[in-house]
Amino acid sequence: MKILEARNINKKYVESKGIFGVNKEKNILMDFNFEINRGEIVGIVGNSGCGKSTFAKCLVNIESPDSGVIVIDGEVVYEKIKDSKKENINKYSNLYVKKKIQIIMQDQYSALNPKIKVGKSVLDALLIHETDMSIDDAMSKVIEYFELCGLKESDIEKYPHQFSGGQLQRVSIARALVLEPKIVVCDEITSALDVSVQASILNLMLDLKDKLNLTYIFISHDKDVLDCICDRKIFM
Repeated sequence: MKILEARNINKKYVESKGIFGVNKEKNILMDFNFEINRGEIVGIVGNSGCGKSTFAKCLVNIESPDSGVIVIDGEVVYEKIKDSKKENINKYSNLYVKKKIQIIMQDQYSALNPKIKVGKSVLDALLIHETDMSIDDAMSKVIEYFELCGLKESDIEKYPHQFSGGQLQRVSIARALVLEPKIVVCDEITSALDVSVQASILNLMLDLKDKLNLTYIFISHDKDVLDCICDRKIFM
């Protein structure tokens, strides 16, 4: 059963002004289509600049497609049709939609505020979405997910610079999963790590998928990484 479908996704950027002062546009995504079934791991592979990360950002509304339709769990959460008078749809401002799909980014260091303890960063993210949860209950859940991700309870009191790259990626994974999403977009999450750490992170993600009944979209330029973890791959 499909849990996510993206249809005819288009995205372009203005690169620069041309010789006569006219903006030059570069098409990054052109009528791109994608679907994934519940519980599946699908890889999206391609060279740098092909639009992989742009598509990932469109799925979680960091970027908005210029046109296209995104359906999550049977609900249209984004719709913008070219040359149509139909009213656009964007439901990503609803917290229940944001909770359904989360993203883990490549750069762990920029994803966390260096001046804030990592436990508080994860706690704050949880409390934004769980407004009725007490701080004590929320912190208990943060600790639970830290431990699920191979971290210690004492790690919540540390700052980002006190972790290795692999440990910090585990913090980012905990922050995404503490919201109990159904779909997790993994955007080059192992590309900045050495080979042994890559393997431990991939094994962790497989373990968490089974424990938490997750669906993964893995984005990478490394086909070998995707061969290790994905049910199928899409080439861009």
